[in-house]
Amino acid sequence: MNHHSNEAAAIAAALMVARLAALRFEPDVDVPMLKIRNYLHARTARLLLVPSTLSDGSDAAAVGEVMAAFGCDALVARADGADATRARFTVGLHGHRLFWSAPTRLWLGAAAPAHFVPNHPDDTVFALFSVGLRGCEVPPWSSDEEREDGFALGADALAALMAGR
Repeated sequence: MNHHSNEAAAIAAALMVARLAALRFEPDVDVPMLKIRNYLHARTARLLLVPSTLSDGSDAAAVGEVMAAFGCDALVARADGADATRARFTVGLHGHRLFWSAPTRLWLGAAAPAHFVPNHPDDTVFALFSVGLRGCEVPPWSSDEEREDGFALGADALAALMAGR
């Protein structure tokens, strides 16, 4: 997959989760000079949605600067070419110190329009709502089977999206 296809896949994945959470985007008229090329700013959710083709997170500093400029969190959709249907997401939380999650997978199921789940079971699961990202103290599934079903739904949604683009 070439760079432009990877970029299109990352943009499509970012827009899909924005649609799931019913995020609203308004034009930014006072945008500072930015080091990232593509992003959406959901002002009411205090969230940047950033598509990326860099799976190694080498864009974290640039995204962090934009987060600081807007004073908001970030959800980075990463598609690096291995398989666009397996897009990964990274969460950046703005606050007293910048926090970056491990790469997460899309989980669809109960309680929120979308969840972002890291591979390690002790890491924080994030839920995406129209008001922004929230950390989950308790995972949204009640069994390993339900967890795997949610991952399958997320992968299927990404696969359908990529097949339709």
